[in-house]
Amino acid sequence: MKLSDIVDPTRCYQLVSGVLGIYITYLVTGLIQESMLKEKYLNNATGAEENFTWPSGFLIFPCGITWIIGEIVNHFQIKKEDRTVIPGKKAALCAVTVAISTLTYTYAIYLTNFPVVMMFKSCNILSVILVGVLCSRVKDKKLKLGTKKIVVGVLVTAGIIMFKYFDPESAKKD
Repeated sequence: MKLSDIVDPTRCYQLVSGVLGIYITYLVTGLIQESMLKEKYLNNATGAEENFTWPSGFLIFPCGITWIIGEIVNHFQIKKEDRTVIPGKKAALCAVTVAISTLTYTYAIYLTNFPVVMMFKSCNILSVILVGVLCSRVKDKKLKLGTKKIVVGVLVTAGIIMFKYFDPESAKKD
């Protein structure tokens, strides 16, 4: 049996290009945000150069643009009978959690730097596994997360932290 019989090449290409697009966009956005947050700007009132002091401004612009684009696409691209109507309460809850996530991410870059923020986001594996173990409602024993998966999550998280902490490139800079 060939791999092309099992996997649709078009769907595989779409998946790979989508994942690469997300990662590249995420990386570029983070680097641009860090450079904007760390750069000195001229204060017109005092004439002094100061750091950017309003990181929550990074939240308002992208969220507003995304909402406008979403409304346009929903109105002009999707037929009225095919539109999905999301209840206002659930949409607001989703918007608040995304806003809090974006705001904390932006403040994290403001207070530290992009590579440190990415390291901690990579360590999210452990928290996902723990939530899966502690909060799972799965009854089937085959689908439950076992001890082996928790150990793998701990080892991956430890590896990420050690990789960042013992990076020879950062030791040369110090």
